[in-house]
Amino acid sequence: MSQIPLIQAAAKAGTKRFVPCSFGTVCPPGGVMALRDTKEVVLNAILVAKVPYTVIDVGFWHQLSFPTVPSGKMDYAATFPDTNIIYASGTAKNILTDKRDIGRFVARIIKDERTINQKVVTVGDSLTQNQIWDIVERAGDEKVPKTHVSAEEVVSQLEAAKAEAAASGKTGFNAAVAMQSYSYSKFVREDNCLVNAKYLGYLDTRELYPDFKPINFEQFVREVLQGEAKKPYANGQLESIVRGEEP
Repeated sequence: MSQIPLIQAAAKAGTKRFVPCSFGTVCPPGGVMALRDTKEVVLNAILVAKVPYTVIDVGFWHQLSFPTVPSGKMDYAATFPDTNIIYASGTAKNILTDKRDIGRFVARIIKDERTINQKVVTVGDSLTQNQIWDIVERAGDEKVPKTHVSAEEVVSQLEAAKAEAAASGKTGFNAAVAMQSYSYSKFVREDNCLVNAKYLGYLDTRELYPDFKPINFEQFVREVLQGEAKKPYANGQLESIVRGEEP
């Protein structure tokens, strides 16, 4: 909500374009993800203030989307410990973007008059978890372990996290609820896919900028296997938040 005063200041200054802090997965507002609903409050404030805007979402990062291999060659770049989980059937398509491409995408988007008062989704790749496993196995020449979590289990885990959060009496951000909400939205509801992005009114960077060559997921995986990748949030802050510790 700290963006609200900035929106008001932007309105007074006659700002030509306001880009709110979105940069997440594609998801509708209305109770699916609390993080998404907070962003909708900000967007509504922009609309009330009549400030020109562009919402930019990026799907999920390559850097947070890969399983690890038995040899341990990819462990150094893994942010989350439970990276080898296949949710539901593993067939939900998800929009992915390499973290390093986001700045390049934004530089294009904010200079483009076609994106004024629009939502844009960056697309580096679009893959299912089963396809991701195939890429890692092919590139690394190792069989990747799988732990299957059914759609019903995802829903149950989300409800349990919400109940625990309510019982704690704490308000505000809850890491367990946020993580389970991502799994529910991405893999059960299949929100973070190109078909749904189109339905929700997003412009697709592949169509806007056909000359743009993003880093695809397989390129990224080969970098990880060669020891050339960098772990995001290497200071451990994200892991601390996920464990429920104060940031």
